[in-house]
Amino acid sequence: MLKKLPVQPQLEMFKTVLASFINHQHELCLLAKEIDWDYLEKEFATIYGEVGRPSIPIRTIVGLLLLSRY
Repeated sequence: MLKKLPVQPQLEMFKTVLASFINHQHELCLLAKEIDWDYLEKEFATIYGEVGRPSIPIRTIVGLLLLSRY
């Protein structure tokens, strides 16, 4: 099911914001800015069902696949 998990603020109290400690000039960050994420989400959305557990975001799955090749 293509949908986001509900936000649970109590679980995010101790999370560090990723943008605060990554290097925005790293080649993977630059690559992420070049990818047309809206197009990929539209293409992969047809694979997801209408019922069941909310899915992992398509951007996360595609990003992990790219990292596995890197």
